[in-house]
Amino acid sequence: MSIWFKEFSPEMLDTWCQNSLVDHLDIRFLEIGDDYLKAQMPVNAQTVQPARRLHGGATAALIETICSVAANMTLNPKTHLALGLDLHVSHLRGILENKGPVEAMCRPVRIGKSVQVWETLC
Repeated sequence: MSIWFKEFSPEMLDTWCQNSLVDHLDIRFLEIGDDYLKAQMPVNAQTVQPARRLHGGATAALIETICSVAANMTLNPKTHLALGLDLHVSHLRGILENKGPVEAMCRPVRIGKSVQVWETLC
């Protein structure tokens, strides 16, 4: 059974995110499952640190994006809006420039009445 408020497509989500940081970082949505969302971001000059590895801030932006979009997909947009409250990111390995893209998948840990918790693996 799907957790989403209505049916979405990756293309709809990409269109919704146009003219934002999401668009600037070239984050693209790949797949929507019954309880997960997948997106990817290139590892290129826009997303690397000077050492030519994926920038932790870019990774955090990818995670914030996918979780916020997913949270909003569970809500009625006429009455509710989800915004990021807290973000914890652990960087376990680096990715060299042009060795990406990096892919992220998020799933809910808890969808409450006023707070949602999402987990993302990259």
